[in-house]
Amino acid sequence: MDKPLLKEQAQKIFTAVEAIERSLHKDLNNTDPDLTLPQLRTLMVVARNEYCTMSELGRLTGYAASALTGIIDRMIKKRLVVRVGDDNDRRIVKVAATRKGIGLAQEHYRKIVKHISAILEKASLSERAKIVNLIEKIAGSFGDRR
Repeated sequence: MDKPLLKEQAQKIFTAVEAIERSLHKDLNNTDPDLTLPQLRTLMVVARNEYCTMSELGRLTGYAASALTGIIDRMIKKRLVVRVGDDNDRRIVKVAATRKGIGLAQEHYRKIVKHISAILEKASLSERAKIVNLIEKIAGSFGDRR
């Protein structure tokens, strides 16, 4: 295996992912400048699930519990999420998206899909299939590492 080439390719992928994330954040931030990328990412995770504990949110977002506490507090003030106690265990606190939060998450999801679709449209059908296959393979490999 050619380790220098592998390292160079990994660096190129990292740079490309950063560019994609910056572009998406810029486009989304034009719509809602009051919502940070960590808040948006967290909101989208919460909105896809009925309830999430803080530990589940940490696992699904990659954010530390200390960071998530601040993110959730700010989103509560914006009325995007609420904290909900667990009926069976009072020590457990879950986070749920409000209707406003779900609507905002769905709106941003549609924008992200539209943005990515516009980019993919420039590739041929076979190139798109390869891109999707490789990204799913990469994402699956990251999931295996946890």
